[in-house]
Amino acid sequence: MDAPDPPRAPDPVQTAQAQTESNRETAITNAYLNRIDQTSPFGSVNYQVEGTNPDGSPRFSQTTSLSAPVQGLFDNYMGLQGQLGNIANSQAGQIGQMYSQPFDLSTAAGDKMFELQRARLDPMFQQREDSLRSQLLNRGIREGTEAWDRSMSQFGQQRNDAYNQAMLTGDQWATQKALLERSTPLNEFVGLTRGQQVGTPQFQGVPGVSQAGTDVAGITQNAFANDMALYNAQNAQNNAFMTGMFNIGAAAIPLFRSSDVRLKTDIVATGNTGPKGLTEYEWTYVWGGPRYRGYMAQDVLHTHPQAVHEVGGYLALNYAEIV
Repeated sequence: MDAPDPPRAPDPVQTAQAQTESNRETAITNAYLNRIDQTSPFGSVNYQVEGTNPDGSPRFSQTTSLSAPVQGLFDNYMGLQGQLGNIANSQAGQIGQMYSQPFDLSTAAGDKMFELQRARLDPMFQQREDSLRSQLLNRGIREGTEAWDRSMSQFGQQRNDAYNQAMLTGDQWATQKALLERSTPLNEFVGLTRGQQVGTPQFQGVPGVSQAGTDVAGITQNAFANDMALYNAQNAQNNAFMTGMFNIGAAAIPLFRSSDVRLKTDIVATGNTGPKGLTEYEWTYVWGGPRYRGYMAQDVLHTHPQAVHEVGGYLALNYAEIV
């Protein structure tokens, strides 16, 4: 029985290349599965293959087409945006000229507002002053006395506070007016350049399809492990068969020895020759055991073929024929 040859271990470089190619093919399959054309009342989305990438994989393009009504709305909007853009461009120069000048908070508008309020305050405070004088005289308080001066001083403070407040109000109004005049052109410009856009129709998302990749490296390793297990089992079976065969052969034919070079290992020539001029060797059998000394059946077959016999597919020697 011939001993089985051990399985060859997989080449890691070839395995890696096979795994990479499998992953690439899986990615291409997933790309095709997930590029599904869509059609809706708003338009359509279509995919096309536009050549290949540097690695040879397909390169896709996507085209979105609007339906006729939606395309008309979009074209109208784009035309309107163009007109507004032209208006904005014409205003841009005016705005630039205005903002190149320092911000002038002129007091003319504030003074005008103060004068308007003063026209209302003057007769009111004059009436109050006349009334206060009459009240003081009726109470017997004469002009020049301490009580008179104190009352008139308080009245004067109230009048001054009212006029100061009117002046502050005029200044605030004038500032707000100036700020409004300065910011209005800019706000109009921003409004013209940032108009509300027409939304592009959103198509329903397609459920993703994912094709799992093939574990080429794992399959290759498992196949090698299975082959190795089979080899070990066959080798063990062969060794057991050969051991039993030679034990039986030794009991039945004491003069025969297993001398086939295929059953020996660690073969060393001793430098001696036998009675028939045969080269003597030392060896160990492939199934283990002590060292033996004798001849190679393949050598004897050429000079004394009558001493060589085949047992179970291997050569054995009848040493009685050559000693």
